[in-house]
Amino acid sequence: MAGTAWTRYEKAIIIWLNKRGFLDKVVKEQLHRFANKRRTLTAIRSQLAELRKNPTIYNARRRTWNEEAVLESLSKTTMSRKD
Repeated sequence: MAGTAWTRYEKAIIIWLNKRGFLDKVVKEQLHRFANKRRTLTAIRSQLAELRKNPTIYNARRRTWNEEAVLESLSKTTMSRKD
């Protein structure tokens, strides 16, 4: 609910600034980047929630990732850094 209200508030500000000619192309591009980053974070959070539902890689009682999942994640991270 709070996210929806904030989005409406943001849209109202953008419309108001745009009508008065305060928004140029650079500002509009930056606003779109912020919106895309927020969508990306939401997607990552939902993917983590899905992974936590899998008992083979996440222990819900201890709230920890299993050792295999941690090692796999670390190996993927180090592999991507080398590339």
